[in-house]
Amino acid sequence: MDFHERIAKIPGWLSKVDHQILGTILRMQEDASTSGAIVEIGTHHGKSLVSMLTASGDAANAYVIDLFGRQAENLDDSGRGDLERLKSNLTEFGIAEDRVVIDAHSGWFIGMLLAVIFLILVCIVVFLIKQNRGGKYSVQEREEQHGRRDPF
Repeated sequence: MDFHERIAKIPGWLSKVDHQILGTILRMQEDASTSGAIVEIGTHHGKSLVSMLTASGDAANAYVIDLFGRQAENLDDSGRGDLERLKSNLTEFGIAEDRVVIDAHSGWFIGMLLAVIFLILVCIVVFLIKQNRGGKYSVQEREEQHGRRDPF
C-alpha cells in the first residue's frame, strides 16, 4: 500500500490534491530556508497533520489544538476528534511523539482566534468601502483633460 492510500484511510477532509499542495508549500519553505512549527486547529484524527509532518521530514514540529473528548464544548458539532486515534496515526507513520504538542484544553483560544479574524475581516471591508466611495476615477480625469465634463 502506497503512502497516499495509507493517508486516505485516516478519517478527515484532506484530499490527495490538498496533500500534494501542502507538501509543495512545505518543500518551498524548506528550499527558502524558512523554518518554523506547524499549528493546526481542529486536528480530528491527524490526517492533514500526518501529511504535513511527513512532507516536512524531521524539520518541523507541530502544535495541535482540538477538543477531543470534551464534545460538550463542540457547539457546532464540527467533528469528533479522538486523541488515542491521533496518537496511533502518528505512531503508524513514524512521527515521534516529542515532535507534537497536543493541546486539548484551549477552547477559549479557538474562540478568541475566530473573534480576531472576524474583526480583521470587518476592518478590511470597512477600509475597502471607504476607499472606493466617491472621488474621481481615472476615466473621469481623462475626460476632464480633454474638455469633456459630465453635466450631472
